[in-house]
Amino acid sequence: MGVFSGERTIAAGPGESRALTFIQPLIGAHLNALNELHGGDIDSALRHQTVWACVHLISSIMSMMPPYAYKGGTQGFGKANQLDPQPVFLNQPSADADIMDFIYMGQMSLLLRGNAYGIIVDRDMAGRATQVEWQHPDQVHVKQEDNGTVEYRVRNKTIPNQDMWHKRAYRVPGSVVGLSPIEHAAQTIRLGENARGFGSRFFEDGGHPSGLITNETTTMKEIGADDAQTIKQRFMAAIRNSREPVVMGGGWKYQQIQVKPEESQFLNTLKLNDNGVCKFFGIQPEMVGGASEGSAITYANVEDRMLDFLSRCMNFWIIRWERWLQNELPGRQYVKFDDKPLLKTDLLSRWRAYHLMAASHTIPPDEIRAAEDLPPLTPAQTAQILELNPGLVQPQGQSEV
Repeated sequence: MGVFSGERTIAAGPGESRALTFIQPLIGAHLNALNELHGGDIDSALRHQTVWACVHLISSIMSMMPPYAYKGGTQGFGKANQLDPQPVFLNQPSADADIMDFIYMGQMSLLLRGNAYGIIVDRDMAGRATQVEWQHPDQVHVKQEDNGTVEYRVRNKTIPNQDMWHKRAYRVPGSVVGLSPIEHAAQTIRLGENARGFGSRFFEDGGHPSGLITNETTTMKEIGADDAQTIKQRFMAAIRNSREPVVMGGGWKYQQIQVKPEESQFLNTLKLNDNGVCKFFGIQPEMVGGASEGSAITYANVEDRMLDFLSRCMNFWIIRWERWLQNELPGRQYVKFDDKPLLKTDLLSRWRAYHLMAASHTIPPDEIRAAEDLPPLTPAQTAQILELNPGLVQPQGQSEV
């Protein structure tokens, strides 16, 4: 539906330029998504609060972990040297997106559609990608021929296979595309949207009376429409702009219609629905503000909760992104995401761990200070610490804490 409308070249470094192609917004697609109120399409599913919370949580955490390139024969932080400066592709992989936005957009596409499609628009001299521009997955059509060849078309334009940066998740044998979690969770999402929609309309549309005025006397004849209107108007006039009690005689009785909040809002249904959505994304409900039966999250186990989240959910994505980015680096270089900021414990626990590491001589004091964003000790600071702690022995060639 979109057509090319302009192109801009952006300088990305010495001797390098990057092209950014602008397309018209998908007005029709957005209107269709807005008109679809039951979670039947992928874009409208994001209006489901738990779907949005799960997708945003995974995408944001994935984008907050900076990827670093290392060089060495063995993978591992302690057995390789970190490259400085970092490769361009790990800093500015797109003309209008840095690595943080690039990973966030790609991760969101993977979670919603099971696929992320990017067009390689620039390469280095060895043919490795240095600039990739993400495409809206609904604009990309993938066709597999009987002979096994794959054809990519973006806005009715064929893209050579070598120029398509196609990353998949949730693959099944025999398929060149990944499965969409939203499509498979459509029934669960639709149930939640219908329950929320009914609860909203219950109060907004006024589809139920607020109360009943009845007469319990046996002599009261059946009243007509005019009498009913008169009775209602007199009652409304008596209570309008007044907080005084209403006196009703002649057998008249007013009964307010009340509905329990948990019944009107389908709270139990919504709770079960939220838990069901979380299962599709591999997230514990507590991570997105929900609650599981018989469980509680406390301050004491927040760190354990994050470790559980990383091992059960995030590692599935971290390892994939590391391999995808590594493929664009020379052979003896690899990529590792830094997840240490997500695993920071409380201050006391961190310093206990630092003390054990320093006492066992596995890490120098300056590295401990660097981990806490502190500069190395100056000679004056070192002398002051040694003066206050005469029993400390300064290791050769290191500053002491």
